[in-house]
Amino acid sequence: LFVSTLDGPELTLRLHDLFRDFLDDQLERRHGAELPELLRRAAAEEPDMVRAVGWLARAGAWDEAARRVVAQGPALIVFGGISSLSHTLALFPPAQFEAEPELQLLRALVAFMRFEFDTMRESGLLAAAGFERAGLAERAAWAHVIACLAMQNTGQSATGIAQVKQLQLEGMSAPVRAMACFTLAWGEFATMRAESTAGPFE
Repeated sequence: LFVSTLDGPELTLRLHDLFRDFLDDQLERRHGAELPELLRRAAAEEPDMVRAVGWLARAGAWDEAARRVVAQGPALIVFGGISSLSHTLALFPPAQFEAEPELQLLRALVAFMRFEFDTMRESGLLAAAGFERAGLAERAAWAHVIACLAMQNTGQSATGIAQVKQLQLEGMSAPVRAMACFTLAWGEFATMRAESTAGPFE
């Protein structure tokens, strides 16, 4: 009476919403003091990042939630989970973004995939500043490049190109240098200097 059967290779039952809410309310009333630890334990065993982070957010375990998103969030971008990642990032309070530049960088990348270039630029710059404070030069450079790429779509192409050229990219990893070169090549092309794209492409 209180469950529905989900499609799938294994028998999977889902509680109806009203009954689940009733049980959840009873748990909070009877075992409220234990609830945060129960939620943490549930999250630790949960393979689905979105569900796990939702439980950690409810437990107020923001640092644990951030670690989970930072570890698994990039894969969602690659495999089409932009909406899920965006929803998950929206759970975090502003203070958590200030403390964790990786969250800001993920927000910038989600904005990139959604063509929300103002958010991409702002989050990229905030992430870069956070990485710089933490002494993480390569992560700061990566975030700066993301922000500069956004600038090319917000009427600030010249500023973006100039800032990428100022970055100290020697010794940086191949992905950072490749993204910087892509940004420079695109910037030169977008400002009708097609002849200048050959260097960055090379």
